[in-house]
Amino acid sequence: MPATPRAARRHAFVEALLRDVEVAALDLAAGRVYGRLYAERGRGGAQIGDLDLLLAARDRVRGDGIVTLDRHHFDQVPGLRVVAPAWHQ
Repeated sequence: MPATPRAARRHAFVEALLRDVEVAALDLAAGRVYGRLYAERGRGGAQIGDLDLLLAARDRVRGDGIVTLDRHHFDQVPGLRVVAPAWHQ
């Protein structure tokens, strides 16, 4: 159990979110796209963190959009549809 009230609230939020959202697995196709995006990043491509880049690769392969408030990172990934959460629009 989380050690602080704030941690408990965050834990409860994540558990509620996981009940309502499909969690997409990573696969070989996403890994390959990640590798290409990672190499492009080193040559002046998208400047985003490794984990965000991995999520972007997965969602680009699946054809899904990524739902995020952090558009400035994900907008740099070619072919990725970036969507703001419905509650934020």
